[in-house]
Amino acid sequence: MVESGVIGPGGSLPVTTDGGTMSFSHPGVAAQQFQRVARGVRQLRGDCPSMQVAGAQVALCSNGGSGALFADVLLLGSARP
Repeated sequence: MVESGVIGPGGSLPVTTDGGTMSFSHPGVAAQQFQRVARGVRQLRGDCPSMQVAGAQVALCSNGGSGALFADVLLLGSARP
């Protein structure tokens, strides 16, 4: 799946459109963890400054920190329930 390009920027399931923790944030600080949520919201609004996913309707934001002592998962959507 990875080698086929499915998770790449132009794939059907783009992953880590901000470049990940090495280029965008560090998972160990609460304020930086929120950057994942902010990126997901911007994707859904269609106003990402880079690597916008055309027609994004769902964003899954996840993060772990402190040696994997905790994990956060948030599912965002552009449609109201």
